[in-house]
Order: sequence, then C-alpha cells, then structure tokens
Amino acid sequence: MSKIAILTDSSCDIPQEMAEKYGIDIMSFHILLDNVDYVERESCTNTEFYDKMRAAKGVPSTAAITPIQFCEKYCQYVDEGYTDVIHVPINKSGSSTYNNALMAQGMLREERPEHHLNIHLLDPHTYSMVFGWYLCEMARKLKNGAEISADRSPEEGRRGDVAGRSRQVGAPAAPAHFHRAGHREAAQGSSGSPSGYLHHQPRERPLAGTHAGPELEL
Repeated sequence: MSKIAILTDSSCDIPQEMAEKYGIDIMSFHILLDNVDYVERESCTNTEFYDKMRAAKGVPSTAAITPIQFCEKYCQYVDEGYTDVIHVPINKSGSSTYNNALMAQGMLREERPEHHLNIHLLDPHTYSMVFGWYLCEMARKLKNGAEISADRSPEEGRRGDVAGRSRQVGAPAAPAHFHRAGHREAAQGSSGSPSGYLHHQPRERPLAGTHAGPELEL
C-alpha cells in the first residue's frame, strides 16, 4: 500500500492550520532584512515581518532551500517508510529551489542507494496560495484514498494546470518599496490617490482567483 507525502515550501502561503489538517510538509525560506536572518513561518508572523519591513532601511532578500536540506528531508521520508513524495516547490523560473531539489535526488541515490522512494517533482509555474489551494485539494483526495496514477507522470499530467487557470495580482504596501528596490518610475506612477491602486501586502493576503476547470486528478 502506498504511503504518500506532500512537500512544499513557505512560498505556498498555506495557513498552518490547513497544513496540519492535511498533513502537508512545509520547508521554510530564510529572509535577510537589514542583516538579520529570519526563518519564514518560524521567526515571526507575516504581519510582524511586514511591520519590520516597513521600518527597515533596505529591502529583503531570500535564499533558496539547499540540495542538502532537501536530501535530508528525502532521507527522512525513506526512514519513515514512504513510497512516494509529491514535491511542489516555488516556481522554478523565479528561484533555484527547483533545481536544488533535482540535485538532491542525485544526492539521495548516493546516500541511500537501496531506497525505493518515488519523488514526483512538480513546477507550479506560479506562487502563493494559487498553488497552495491545489496542494490542499490534492492532500484531501489522498486522505480519502486516492492513489497516484501509474499511466503518466505527475509532471506530464499537470503541467500548466495551475498557472493556466489562475490569476494572481499584487502590489507593494507602499510606494517607498519601489524606491528601495530601484524602481523609481513605478514609484512615481503609484503616487496618486491610494484608492486608485491596489493596496495589497503580498504573502500576507495574496489575491488569487481560479478559472473554472477540472480538478487535479490523482
């Protein structure tokens, strides 16, 4: 009988209570702000971090999750008897995290040459709860007894499903963030009436919508 894990990272923005409800493993990114290293979802809440960001002198930067970290996580699944892990990291076009997960698979073969863990690595082609919702739905189906289809790989079956049927809109919480990031023209363009622009704090209340379409199949 299959024992399947779902693994993602903190870019999914799945609330902790939902992650615990569905048994979704979330690895955290490190965020550097004014030379202070914060671990997302651990060091502070999103609201607390945005307060720090507003008061900061610089803009935050992130570090990708490393191949070693992924390999350690994969080894944990092997030790716990998992047969499969569905791994959906941050959009690979915006981070080296996806490629690091690929490297970790090679490291796992060296560390545990006898392992039989099937790693289904998927690129969501998007960010935040846009793909987080799909992960929750996938986990719900697994809890209800669904199995991974054996006639096609998850990547072949789902490529573009999330990005093709979703929209995501976001904007800085304040024009000053444009200045700090070096986007002065954008900052000048947003210096009008606040009611005329989307006031959205990305990663705190991501705005997203999904088009009608079939659910992901397992």
